[in-house]
Amino acid sequence: MPSSDSSRDALLEQLAEEFVERHRRGERPPLSEYTNRYPDLADEIRDLFPALVQIENLKPEAGDLTGAFVPTRSPEEEHLPERFGEFRILRQVGQGGMGIVYEAEQESLGRHVALKVLPRQALLKTTYLERFRREAKAAGRLHHTNIVPVFGVGEHDGTHYYAMQFIVGEGLDKVLRDLRRLRATPAVRTVAASLDEASVAKSLLTGRFVAAQTTSPELPAASPAPPSPPSSDGPHGSSTLSAGGAESNYFRGVARLALQAAEALAYAHRQGILHRDIKPSNMLLDQQGTVWITDFGLAKAEGTDDLTQTGDIVGTIRFMAPERFEGRSLPQSDVYALGLTLYELLTLRPAFDDRNRGRLVEKVLHEPPVPPRKIDPHIPRDLETVVLKCMAKDPAERYGSAEALAEDVRRFLADRPISARRSTWRERTWRWCRRNPAVASLLATVLLLLVAVAVVSTFAAVRLNFALGRTEEAEQKARLREAEALVGQAHGTRLSERPGRRFEALDALGKAAAIGRELGQPPEWFDRLRNEAIAAITLTDIHITDWWEGFPQVLARPQ
Repeated sequence: MPSSDSSRDALLEQLAEEFVERHRRGERPPLSEYTNRYPDLADEIRDLFPALVQIENLKPEAGDLTGAFVPTRSPEEEHLPERFGEFRILRQVGQGGMGIVYEAEQESLGRHVALKVLPRQALLKTTYLERFRREAKAAGRLHHTNIVPVFGVGEHDGTHYYAMQFIVGEGLDKVLRDLRRLRATPAVRTVAASLDEASVAKSLLTGRFVAAQTTSPELPAASPAPPSPPSSDGPHGSSTLSAGGAESNYFRGVARLALQAAEALAYAHRQGILHRDIKPSNMLLDQQGTVWITDFGLAKAEGTDDLTQTGDIVGTIRFMAPERFEGRSLPQSDVYALGLTLYELLTLRPAFDDRNRGRLVEKVLHEPPVPPRKIDPHIPRDLETVVLKCMAKDPAERYGSAEALAEDVRRFLADRPISARRSTWRERTWRWCRRNPAVASLLATVLLLLVAVAVVSTFAAVRLNFALGRTEEAEQKARLREAEALVGQAHGTRLSERPGRRFEALDALGKAAAIGRELGQPPEWFDRLRNEAIAAITLTDIHITDWWEGFPQVLARPQ
């Protein structure tokens, strides 16, 4: 039978699902309808249901935690346009939170471009159009090797679009899906062979890019190395990338991706632009091993008004830094999101995951991530340290800037000591106590009680041992006095003139010697007994076996 708490939680979850479903149908059921029906759950309903409405308003109709903010139709339902102005549409290549992306040909210049189009239904909310314009403007201001450049902005028949460089590659979310296929395959070699020859995941796995590049001239390019069979998955879901040379190539490859992304973010931050939506689907990896950051739809430039209102949450929940839920956006927030992306690349699983949005937010805000090396012990310790520092809950405990993160990754790739310091157990304990004050107070009280009991018990044991020691010492002294008395008795008997003195003296000395051995007396003490025994043996004596009491009295003869 389930416990009452379990039944209560199940009922609350059922009511929450019903409430959200009614909200999606356009109904606006009042909270009082549920609190009146279930007064025992009134407090939980008042806390949970408004949060669900707020989060529901930010999510797509499909309810994907990593999905778009603008509800859009599927590619099958969307009519493929033939052209936008001078751009001839070739195919649809993606669909994101701020529009649809097409591969197109700019006929005036004869070049392939990625054309991002804002769907007409997004115009129903003015903030989406403004965000779309800001995305184009923000990306257009940035000129960096690892940021997708914008070529132009336009409008065609009331539909807004802008053109970017077309990147021949894959999103890191697609790369992660391919890499996760390793979990179900006994060997890296088999998986690598099963992936398409053009797969970027295969290039990352094997270290063989078309022309491996690095953003820093002092760092060597990834050296090609054939993959080797890894160990099978353990019970904790190892990434199965642990395969000698292949393992090293992969982890160093992830570090190279981290370096490029960190340098791009550092450049954007220097230009006063925060991305605010770093995640695998917004990062492209091309066939040369170059990372491209894209989708600046939530970017915010310094000196501009934010398009959100108080209480709004913009971004993908799973990759949002804790301070983002308070409406704060910092450069360290982008560092945090990049850290979560790297965590997923290293472990092949999300740092925080839950289908229930409320529990997911709770995990992001309060639960520490599982250290990557507990999932796969082959992950380099310094790389784990870098990632965990990026993912610290407190922005002050992260890297102060993306450039500081990039520098530590350079150190790792150059096999030099990193500057990030692993938190000591004292620091981790103190942070845990601050997050859980009630539990910490209870544990402290229990600990003080245990210490008090231990101190009292120790004091009592010392006193008892002291008393037992004194008692034992007194018993030994009494036994020694008894032995000395027997020696004195033997000496006095030997000097007497009565018959049997020799045997009585030797008997007393024997008893004294037994006590001396029991007490562990020194040899000189036994020397005295030996001399006394020799003196007794030399005596001429008789051994009295019985005493004669004289002749028996003769009975008188009767007269």
